[in-house]
Amino acid sequence: MSWLDSLPLTELPGPVQIFFRDDDAGWGNQALARLLGCFACANVPLDVAVIPAALDLETSRTLEPHLTGAGGHARMHQHGFAHRNHEVTGRKCEYGPSREPSQVLDEVLRGCEKLRAFGDTSFDLAFTPPWNRCDRLAAAAIRMGGVRVLSRDATAPAFDIPGLAEFPVHVDWFRRRKGRRMEPAEIAAWIAQEIAAGGPVGVMLHHEPMDEDDFRRLEELLAHLTSALGVECVHMRDLLKERER
Repeated sequence: MSWLDSLPLTELPGPVQIFFRDDDAGWGNQALARLLGCFACANVPLDVAVIPAALDLETSRTLEPHLTGAGGHARMHQHGFAHRNHEVTGRKCEYGPSREPSQVLDEVLRGCEKLRAFGDTSFDLAFTPPWNRCDRLAAAAIRMGGVRVLSRDATAPAFDIPGLAEFPVHVDWFRRRKGRRMEPAEIAAWIAQEIAAGGPVGVMLHHEPMDEDDFRRLEELLAHLTSALGVECVHMRDLLKERER
């Protein structure tokens, strides 16, 4: 019995789009390289959320051969600026009430400049805030910085800021429930539930903590999805293009 038995793909509600977003590029380059290789072998698009302040030579060399500008399948976008918590109380947040909009705008512009200089043809004007959260004032400042896509968690209410499309992630590969990590079959059932809702479905990955079992299951999932005629794996920018038609 496979953990993917709870993810049947024979009777889909219609064509369903799925995107994968991997967070925290700039940390854990060995695991990042392994993840990028998984998506390359499966010929599946991957949106890589890069921490601008952590983009060093090693990370650049890890990413470069897999970016679409080099014929690969990965595209990159901003993941905050330094992935640093600025809140004294409450949940961790880089762009919460403790930050002025001018500070947010400055970091968005600096981050954009750094990532664009590295890979302009593979860089999207999208933004994933660290810990999947930011407040509305920060989101408005992010839009002022030229960002066109915001990706958070699907449980967060949409901001509905003009010109800022939102493509949230629905499934967290490392989600914990009642103090324990969800079982693989539960993740598969979760993906099936989101597919049944019609999509698009966003799946969030974090390469750094992934172990051998995680990579093996990811390879199995990608093979399972690409074997289904009604499933289309896309980049977030593809979703934006469709929305703007």
